[in-house]
Amino acid sequence: MERDGLDAIFVPPHQGGDASESQPAPANHRVRVGRERRQKTRAHLLCAVLQVCSNESARSPAVIDDVAGYADVSRGTFYKYFDSLDQAIAELGNQLAEEMMRESPGSTMP
Repeated sequence: MERDGLDAIFVPPHQGGDASESQPAPANHRVRVGRERRQKTRAHLLCAVLQVCSNESARSPAVIDDVAGYADVSRGTFYKYFDSLDQAIAELGNQLAEEMMRESPGSTMP
């Protein structure tokens, strides 16, 4: 059977020669970079939640548009990571509490 160009590109690692065994597959790099980018975006959104919520007043409570605008992302990006502003605030609170526990004297948390 004759191989076309796509078959040559998408050869599974176990079928490749010595070169593929010594170098990681490009997909692994893309997966790792994508995961790191998602983690950075999520952390960036949580920082925006902290800033926006710390500047809110009783007259103008924070809304998702405020967070998205501060983070310079779309509302869709916010919803990709969180179902609601309440969920993002709860996660931020959990992270801050864990950080405080780690930094407190006598803490046994790693």
